[in-house]
Amino acid sequence: MKLRTQLTMLVAVLCMASCEKNDESEINLAQDIAGVYNGQLTLSVGSTAMDPVENSKVTIKHQEDGKAEVTLAGFGEGAMSFQDIVIKDVVVTKGGNDTYSLVGDIDAMSGTTNVTGNVEGTVIKGGKANITFTLKPGAMPMSINAVFNGQ
Repeated sequence: MKLRTQLTMLVAVLCMASCEKNDESEINLAQDIAGVYNGQLTLSVGSTAMDPVENSKVTIKHQEDGKAEVTLAGFGEGAMSFQDIVIKDVVVTKGGNDTYSLVGDIDAMSGTTNVTGNVEGTVIKGGKANITFTLKPGAMPMSINAVFNGQ
């Protein structure tokens, strides 16, 4: 009977140690890809493509809860000008070959304009980022599709 109790306690301790390690690795996922990515932003509204934005920038930061904060640097000119769009609580998951997936909802401000939509993409640790932002600023009837490709 004493051996059975000890074995049960040993199994419980091993399970708790195993869970603790998994939680820690999930929290560090966003930290693995945190950084500044520079590249090109391709914009389109419906089937109309606009000139690409060279020297575009996306910043990924690690949040305390393990999710990411993704910032799309300001872009555009005149009436179609956007300030930085900061997207919080972006979920990060890990695939194979140091590839990470990003998925999140956008509910942010760009200056005084509320921007909604979603973000999804892939980032290779220490390498390339391919992130699609679907943006709906204010009362605009159509979404802006912004595809970032960078390193």
